[in-house]
Amino acid sequence: HILTTNYDNLLEQEAVKVGRNFSVINADNAVSSAPSSSYIVKVHGDFSSSNLVLKEQDYLDYEQNYKLIDKLVKTIFSTNLVIFIGYSLQDYNIKLILNWVKNVQADSFVKPVFIHIGDPLSELELDYQDKRGLRVLQTTDFGDLPNNYTDKYSKVLEPIIEYEDKKIPESFDEKMEYLADKVSGISHIRYLR
Repeated sequence: HILTTNYDNLLEQEAVKVGRNFSVINADNAVSSAPSSSYIVKVHGDFSSSNLVLKEQDYLDYEQNYKLIDKLVKTIFSTNLVIFIGYSLQDYNIKLILNWVKNVQADSFVKPVFIHIGDPLSELELDYQDKRGLRVLQTTDFGDLPNNYTDKYSKVLEPIIEYEDKKIPESFDEKMEYLADKVSGISHIRYLR
């Protein structure tokens, strides 16, 4: 999924160019009618829906006025690794959603990753972001990088994309143990949707 606070349709245009099928969620009524399970969520609406979040009162009333988008974003934050790209982390709604997810999930909370491309953050700022529930990856920690944003982000995203958390089982016994672990909870399920 892609979440954005931008009002334009540039992400949708690029998705079409590369052949990706995303449902654009720009208003609550778009949540239930989404034809694809991959979303571009326009957290602050967009120009085509004319339901823009602009002024302070819009931010204060967000959870009430955008109930389904708010729930969808909370679900995405709760069930996926979130990576912030090209974002300043100053958006009030995202701070609230991140805090809500962190409090609900407690020990099982997976910290989102924030890629910082500016000057190195101070230890105080890094500690603050860590307490907020964010892992900060600074491009300055990856050595000398070109000045363009694409190369900077690519250099940082490459190890994240290629990271494999679990070793692939090789022996027959390891494979059987892996499968047994994955399906052991099925015997407790009485209802499948």
